[in-house]
Amino acid sequence: MANKYYIWKDPNCKGTSSDWIEISGTQFYALGNDKTQKRYFKRIDDGVEDGADVLILETTYEEYKDWHKKQESKRRKKKRQEQYKPQFISLDDLISDSEFTYNDVVPDASVNVEDEALTNIENAMLREIIASLNDEEKQVLKIVKQAIEKKISERQICREMGIDREEFRYKREKIFKKIQKSFPQN
Repeated sequence: MANKYYIWKDPNCKGTSSDWIEISGTQFYALGNDKTQKRYFKRIDDGVEDGADVLILETTYEEYKDWHKKQESKRRKKKRQEQYKPQFISLDDLISDSEFTYNDVVPDASVNVEDEALTNIENAMLREIIASLNDEEKQVLKIVKQAIEKKISERQICREMGIDREEFRYKREKIFKKIQKSFPQN
C-alpha cells in the first residue's frame, strides 16, 4: 500500500478532459505549501484494507467540498461509534477506589438466590429437628447416613451392628414421619 499523487497536466482545465501526471510525495508537499495557487485534492482510499494504493487526485472546488463533507460525516460517525465500542474488563480487576473486584459484585446467573435461601432455611430447620430427637432416634439417622456415605445397604449395616432389620425399618419410618410433620406444608 502506497500513496500515489496525481495532478492535472493543465492546472486550468478545471477537471474537464484533463491528462494526469503522477508526482512524488515531496513534490505534492511542495505544491501544498505553494500559496500562489489554490489547488484542491481528494483522497481515494477504497480497498486500503485489501492492500490497495491510496490515490490523491486533484479535483475542482465543488468536488472537493462534496468529498470533504462525506469524509467529515464518516469521521463523526466513527467517533460516535467509538463511544460504544466494547471494552473488555477482567472480572479480577479492582473496582476503582474500592477493595472489591468485579467478581465480587457481578451476580452469578447460575445461582438462584431465592432457592439457595430457602434451602438454607430448610437445612437450619432440619438441624433443629434433629437436635430435638432422642439418642435412639439419632442413632437410627446415623445408620441411614452411614449407608448413604459408604454406598451400602441399611440391611448390611444392621447386620454388622446386630440390629433387627424390621425394628430398624419401623423406627426409621417413624422418625421420617416425625421430621416430615415438623416441616411446614406448602
